[in-house]
Amino acid sequence: MVTFFKRFVQIFIAGLLATLLFLEILIKSSSILNEINWSEVIIIVFFFAAFGGGVMAYREKKRIDQLALIMAKLELLQGATTNDGLILLKPNDDYYKLAQAINAVQSVNTQHLKQLQQQDATLQTLLANLPIGVLQIEADRRLSMINDRAADVLGLERSSVDKAYDDIIQQHQLLSMIERGLADHEPGREQINAQSSGQAKVLDVTTVYYRTRSNHFALLVLLYDITDLTRLQNGQNDFVANASHELRTPLTAISGFVETLLAGAADDVEVRQEFLEIIQSETKRLLALTEDILTLAKNNLHTKQREPIKLANISQDIIRSEERRIKEQNLQVVDHINQHLTVDYTVEPIYQILNNLITNAVKYNRQNGKIDVYAHVSNMILTLQVKDTGLGISSEEQARIFERFYRVDKSRQKQIAGTGLGLSIIQNLIDQADGTVTVDSQVGVGTTMTVVLPLNK
Repeated sequence: MVTFFKRFVQIFIAGLLATLLFLEILIKSSSILNEINWSEVIIIVFFFAAFGGGVMAYREKKRIDQLALIMAKLELLQGATTNDGLILLKPNDDYYKLAQAINAVQSVNTQHLKQLQQQDATLQTLLANLPIGVLQIEADRRLSMINDRAADVLGLERSSVDKAYDDIIQQHQLLSMIERGLADHEPGREQINAQSSGQAKVLDVTTVYYRTRSNHFALLVLLYDITDLTRLQNGQNDFVANASHELRTPLTAISGFVETLLAGAADDVEVRQEFLEIIQSETKRLLALTEDILTLAKNNLHTKQREPIKLANISQDIIRSEERRIKEQNLQVVDHINQHLTVDYTVEPIYQILNNLITNAVKYNRQNGKIDVYAHVSNMILTLQVKDTGLGISSEEQARIFERFYRVDKSRQKQIAGTGLGLSIIQNLIDQADGTVTVDSQVGVGTTMTVVLPLNK
């Protein structure tokens, strides 16, 4: 308002002076001056001077306001700030074309900013949910980005951002890869061993040196935790090696005895009978091993078809199938399962679990020992339990008994038949059912195996 009044006074005085100058010229050149009413002339002069000053001051203020609006809009555009407001001027305004050009630039800028915001949101979502850890290290050795997965894998905090990477990362192999990447500007890939929260990890690490913007480069580090994959691969390799060894033993025995028989031993009745019995025993062992391997394979592809199952019927069938060995060892087997206990479950897993638990309790029991079989259901949880008074398992070996082909009784392996896959089959079935298995054992006292299976899975 002060500026407007100031401009009005300036323009009014200028108009008044111009009018007075005009009158002075008129007076000197006119012959009718005596007829002029000077009071009216003065009033008219002041009126036109005031009116002209007001109009010109208003137009000047309007132009200043328009320029201020344009400058403010240009500042917003310079600061990359999203603002959808447009500069609205009439077509006859002096700055109309300039306002239209600024509006067009703002429209393009707004769209560009929205695209950048969408891309940033997509990138942040991708980084947050990637199964791969991501680090970005600047040329000044500063860690500029770390996602949640990388923080978990390396045991770091998200607050580590903007700190020197070699003050944060403790893994020597990873530090060496980063140093090479920053120095050589070449991509790299290695498998490294790392420690995180006291756990050993195997990481597949890839480094990429790339341009982030003009004359600015950074090193991208991708971390893929392959610990489980490596463990699975090692387990598969061990399984193939162990299976090959276990299969080779009976096949070698069968082949050797057959060659001996064909070489003439078949003519001796006693030798022939002995060799045929050995061949039959090794064949049964081979068949049992093959059956267990196939069971493991089938369990991985098992489809659940539930039906009402009477647990007592299954346990009694298994006990009857072991009747010969039970009598040989003079074992007392007590089946505590209620005859009316029925569960809605798949038959094969239940049979496999009970069969392995009971047959192991028979095989590894002592002479005149005892076996107790239990089952009960509570809150949709099935608990199966088998107790024996057998050899027992040491605390050191209890953690390994579920490994494939692992046998506790190494000194009596040839006396106690088995493939070493029974407990592996149980573990596999229980894992698929989201259940648990626990071992309570003492050497020379006995073993209690407890399996818990959720019935609503």
